Amino acid sequence: MKRTYTKKEAIRIIIATAREYERKLVGKNFLFLYRNRGNNQLEYFETVFLPRNFQHLSGLEFLDEQGNVRNNSVYFYRSCLSNTITEQQIRFKSDGTTPLKLAVLPQVVRFLEFSKMTVLYNGRRPKLALERLVGTTNYSVGFVQDGQYYVPSSCLQEDIRNL
Repeated sequence: MKRTYTKKEAIRIIIATAREYERKLVGKNFLFLYRNRGNNQLEYFETVFLPRNFQHLSGLEFLDEQGNVRNNSVYFYRSCLSNTITEQQIRFKSDGTTPLKLAVLPQVVRFLEFSKMTVLYNGRRPKLALERLVGTTNYSVGFVQDGQYYVPSSCLQEDIRNL
């Protein structure tokens, strides 16, 4: 069952996880090495985590003083880190994904400790733009290619084997 969150709870979660994201992931490259079960070959892909990727993982929209969506994910991230983001500056997405992302965001910033699987995304969900996933049976982090690296673009509260 999907949990509901207040804006106050959402802010508490994003501030805490932004700090973890900064400490454990920002500016770091990770190499995922795995055996392709189809051809039994070793394969790999590289990721990088940037400040601009954090907002999308949160599932929140960032608003200006007039309530319009502000397209500045780095400012969103810095506002989380500096503990200056307010309830008036955030809005849950209308597609219902925000509570799902908030539920797993604390685990997502620690996903390297627990993730044991990686898959190429099967494309079954039309609104989910991903190429690769890394995760567990409880949650996963989705990646898209940006230059020579894959960057995080979504987090999902779902068994990676279903994707």
